[in-house]
Amino acid sequence: MDIFLFYFEAAIPYKRIKLRERKNNRRLSKSLINSSKKMKMLNNMKRRFTLTSEVLGYIKKYQSIYKRVLKETKKRDNDIYVTEAANKTKAMWQLINRKIGKIQEDDHKLELRLGNNIIKNPIEITEKLNMYFTNTVTELVQKILTQGVIIIHVK
Repeated sequence: MDIFLFYFEAAIPYKRIKLRERKNNRRLSKSLINSSKKMKMLNNMKRRFTLTSEVLGYIKKYQSIYKRVLKETKKRDNDIYVTEAANKTKAMWQLINRKIGKIQEDDHKLELRLGNNIIKNPIEITEKLNMYFTNTVTELVQKILTQGVIIIHVK
């Protein structure tokens, strides 16, 4: 299994992709962005150093204020989103689905690039991947057999 995984990872390297595009939220103020950076810095300090109770109290108070401001900003943003929408019910359900983590179908754009060709049909992509995996395993087995290497796993 280790040998197979080695060849599998060598043949198919990991590639990070974004499933959702992040939208630039124009309603985030500069002060909220600065507060976010300061929160990250304070949390890093809290993790790395032993701090006095005064500093820890300051960080805790800053966190509670930041959470409250962020919550109000999200509420205001959601209110504006719903009131500006043509279909308010649909907008509300989009907010709910976004909050619980459901992804809409049109967010998934599946495509496979083979050389200069781009395949978008999911059935063709599945067939190409199946052919690739079966051919790769067949080639590995043939390579092992031609080299005369015998692999025995003992448990």
